[in-house]
Amino acid sequence: MTDSGSEIIYSDDKPALKNLINIYTLLSGESVDAVQAKYVGKGYGDFKTDLAEVIVGFLTPFQERFYAISDDEVRAILHAGAEKARPLAESKLAQVYEKVGLIPYKQ
Repeated sequence: MTDSGSEIIYSDDKPALKNLINIYTLLSGESVDAVQAKYVGKGYGDFKTDLAEVIVGFLTPFQERFYAISDDEVRAILHAGAEKARPLAESKLAQVYEKVGLIPYKQ
C-alpha cells in the first residue's frame, strides 16, 4: 500500500487501506471500529506488521494440516473423488457427444 497519509482509517477515499482493514477484520474477528481504535496515533508500519501476524496466525493451521497429509492420503482422496465424478462426467459427455453428433469413445 502506498499512501501519503499515515492514519489507519476505513474510508472509500483510501481503497487500498480499506481493503487491508477488511482482510484484518475478516481474519482476526475484530470489528472495523476496533481495528481503527487500535491504531490511533500509530502508522502504517505498525498496522502492516500486525496484519502480517494476523495473516500468519490464520494460515498456520492450514499449513500444519497440509504438511501432515501424506502422498498416499492425497492419492486416496483423489481416487475417491474420481470415482464419484466419473459417472457424472460420463453421463454429461455422452449427452455432449450426442448433441454434436460424435461417436462416443468406449474403452
